[in-house]
Amino acid sequence: MKEKILLYIDGWFLHFAIGTHLQKKLNCDLFGAIDIDVKAKQFFQSQDILQFKKTWYLRDYFTTSDDSPDIEYLKKFEGKYKIKLWDIIYSDKTFYSDIHYKFTSDQILSLLEKECKLFEKILDESQPNYFFTMVSTNHYQRLLYELCKSKNIHVLMLTPVKFARRLMISENTTKLDKNIKLPKNNLNVRSASELQGYLKNFDPSYQIKELERKAYTNNSFKRYESIFKFFITPESDYSKKYYSNYGFTKSRVLWEKIMRFLKRKYRKSFIDKNTLKNLDKYQPFVYYPLHYEPERILLVDARFYDNQLSVISNIAKSLPVGYSLFVKEHPMMKMVGWRPTSYYKSIINLPNVNLVHPSISSEEIIKKCSLVITVAGTAGQEAAFYGKPVILFTEQLYSKIPFVKKLNKIEDLPDLITTCLNDKPEISSLNEFVNLTNENSFEFDLQHIAAEFAFEFGYKGPRMEAKIQPEKLKSFLEKYSKEFEILVNEHIKKLEMIRNNLK
Repeated sequence: MKEKILLYIDGWFLHFAIGTHLQKKLNCDLFGAIDIDVKAKQFFQSQDILQFKKTWYLRDYFTTSDDSPDIEYLKKFEGKYKIKLWDIIYSDKTFYSDIHYKFTSDQILSLLEKECKLFEKILDESQPNYFFTMVSTNHYQRLLYELCKSKNIHVLMLTPVKFARRLMISENTTKLDKNIKLPKNNLNVRSASELQGYLKNFDPSYQIKELERKAYTNNSFKRYESIFKFFITPESDYSKKYYSNYGFTKSRVLWEKIMRFLKRKYRKSFIDKNTLKNLDKYQPFVYYPLHYEPERILLVDARFYDNQLSVISNIAKSLPVGYSLFVKEHPMMKMVGWRPTSYYKSIINLPNVNLVHPSISSEEIIKKCSLVITVAGTAGQEAAFYGKPVILFTEQLYSKIPFVKKLNKIEDLPDLITTCLNDKPEISSLNEFVNLTNENSFEFDLQHIAAEFAFEFGYKGPRMEAKIQPEKLKSFLEKYSKEFEILVNEHIKKLEMIRNNLK
């Protein structure tokens, strides 16, 4: 029987590449939910590289209006599929950050009504067995994902694990599926030094360094070229109608660029003057690393802990006497001009809290701290490899490690901190976690390929909008054919595991 597969294809073209290899290896019908701007849409309308059974251009439908939303329909949708729509809405900061445009409640619900009806239509017409997607980056991608799960359509979601250059395919971002591969008994047991060597080999900070290298060191000219083109190219009506572009005028963007430059200078000066650069005389302490914002993990996985100032305050008041809290800014916040100085002052003003300079390595802080507390960050996993106890506010893959404790309710935090500070972790217990992660993930340098694609096709600037030339794309697909072959083979393996599980 032919498999029916719905591919979610966005501006990075990753699942387009997967589809080109998939159609050669599998007897299947491919459908496309295509989330791209007008210039890339022109490519899809004429390309002959990937044969779709049917496609839908999502941005043709995603415009708001002043019409009153059909509340009764939305209520029935929520009840039928058990999907909380306001939860979906709040995973997209476009609706409430007021950066470019202030949406009304009716505008938001009217847009969501269109999305719900479109996705019901897509799934009714395609009747897919499987939905292939990257981890969601916007509210409507998450809505389609939730709808597929509700309709018992198998989701194969490509998700980075918290090791650089490793991915997994799963229905969840924070836990392994039921149909997992168990590690073989003959896998070697690693010593503490070998486990730390494994961590350094897949150092999560690599992704930050790689992004900085691509964006600032190697391709600074292309980055500014994309910005320049944005200002001299007329804006299409198609782009104007897309909801996240509302209020996104060239004058507004120019003003924001100027202000971000000035704020970055001023805020960095404040950070340099008011943060710790030497940790030697400050012990013992508990470490909390700030998350980058806006970030999917805070908007979706940890949405009830997205107010990090509140989290820090709760940790500070839960510490036993004799311990202080060290908070470190995420180094990638410089990309968005750092946080307001008022944010940093709120942290510094807490009497038992110190703000650490972002240039201090996470490894150095972890080695010197007594406990790491994080909402859902990579630092918690890193700390486990150095034998440090960890408290997590949400479920993560590394929650399986015995000395990583998940907080169930905020009132338990003081007692949990005391328990963890008295804990003596056995680092050897990491072996099971590493073996299980290795067995259910694979090595793939997504960061490198995505960055190469961005600069090759001009997808770097104020807006993800670029004209795609078919021959140039074919060359790119050929250049990375071995890497894409790995992705497709891993998806096929996952399909076979699902089939066997169904049997």
